[in-house]
Amino acid sequence: MEKNLILKSQANEIFEEIQRRGLDPSQFQWEERDSELHGGGLLVSALIHRPTQYYFIFDRRYEERYTVRSPGRDTGIDKREVSSWVGQRQHVLEWLNCLKREIEAPDLWGAISQETKLAETASTSGASNT
Repeated sequence: MEKNLILKSQANEIFEEIQRRGLDPSQFQWEERDSELHGGGLLVSALIHRPTQYYFIFDRRYEERYTVRSPGRDTGIDKREVSSWVGQRQHVLEWLNCLKREIEAPDLWGAISQETKLAETASTSGASNT
């Protein structure tokens, strides 16, 4: 199977950007994945944030470069064509910002659900004590 992986120097740039954003590089893992766009037979680099399973894929289709990332800027999954490593690198930087936003965002719906459950439990306990 053919491989089209990013270079070690490129991976090192990403490592430094992860650190620059205050994220822990040990929470990330590199994988080789089947290209989603090539039609089979090509392995490409993917960077996975293990705690959330969010990912960034450095995909290829013939001579064109693509990025597939989750989370996207305003969608769950975002696919874009880019012309060069510089374009892919820019998309990685955007992805790291989106990833950090999602990691640090409070779960307001989960919090209200928890408050409702606590209130219901307290109400039930109070009713059984009378």
